[in-house]
Amino acid sequence: MGSHVQVQPCKSHRRRRTNRIRCLSPFANRGFSLIEVLVAMSISTMIVSAGVRLLVNTYHFYNRTSMDLEDSAMFRSSLRSLSQDTHAAAAASVSPHALTLTMLSGVQYMYDVNANHQLIRIEAGGGDAVVAAHVQNVTFSRQSNVIHVSLELVDGQQEMFDSRLTSAPAVS
Repeated sequence: MGSHVQVQPCKSHRRRRTNRIRCLSPFANRGFSLIEVLVAMSISTMIVSAGVRLLVNTYHFYNRTSMDLEDSAMFRSSLRSLSQDTHAAAAASVSPHALTLTMLSGVQYMYDVNANHQLIRIEAGGGDAVVAAHVQNVTFSRQSNVIHVSLELVDGQQEMFDSRLTSAPAVS
């Protein structure tokens, strides 16, 4: 027939592990003590807070890296646009915060920073294009056939480059 387990009331809540007698005492299946629960909660809290801290740090690193990559891409875009226009210019006029280029076709482009911190290229007669964003200030200077451009970004970074004019005389 199967094994038979004896059930007897316990006289003590302590019993040996080798004893096969089940106990009907309310103290037989006590659960966890308050100290055990508090220790488990403390350890769980430390693990969860470390995980949250790791996620927050990863999020901040991702945002910083994304902004740096975006700024770098905008700088390269503005460099390419300015270089192409200065190489194709028939004449150039430089003031400290604006650059005006006159193309062989007679079209004029002016580079300037607007109130929204964007470096824009304005075509005379209508039309403008955003060349770069997050630009605090731009400074242009000219020495012979070289135009020096200094871009100061909103976050304080400063980028500089030179662009050579192919055959553009100074325009007053």
